[in-house]
Amino acid sequence: MRKNWFLVAAFGAILLLQSFIVKSDEKINFRDETWNDISKVAKAEEKIIFVMVTAGWCPICKRMEKVLDDTQLGEFYNQNFVSTRFYDNNTMQKLRAENWGVAKVPAMVFLDKKRNVIHKAQGYKDPAAMLAEAKTALEKAKKE
Repeated sequence: MRKNWFLVAAFGAILLLQSFIVKSDEKINFRDETWNDISKVAKAEEKIIFVMVTAGWCPICKRMEKVLDDTQLGEFYNQNFVSTRFYDNNTMQKLRAENWGVAKVPAMVFLDKKRNVIHKAQGYKDPAAMLAEAKTALEKAKKE
């Protein structure tokens, strides 16, 4: 009887530990640091910078928020990019996005470590399209 209790307790402990180790709800990690700090992290981690340009007044941007919660996207983007958000109500961020050729929101901009645009996409994207855009950016980065 005691052996059975021990086996059940051990099995329960293993399941409990596994739930802490597996990150099944990982979203895209958008950093809120300064632009210079984002660039430093990208250089240190040798990753591309991903900027999601959005606006609070934009209904399509609000629909995109659900897409950005996708766990497969989170896993892929966190592994390959340093991500941040730019908002239209921040003058400096808006000017930077305009300099990159962003004409409408939502927009996705991928930049190399030197902050040069390597890929850009505008408009609504579902998870599969966001993943395709990310893969395109990675391919373009390899060619540079």
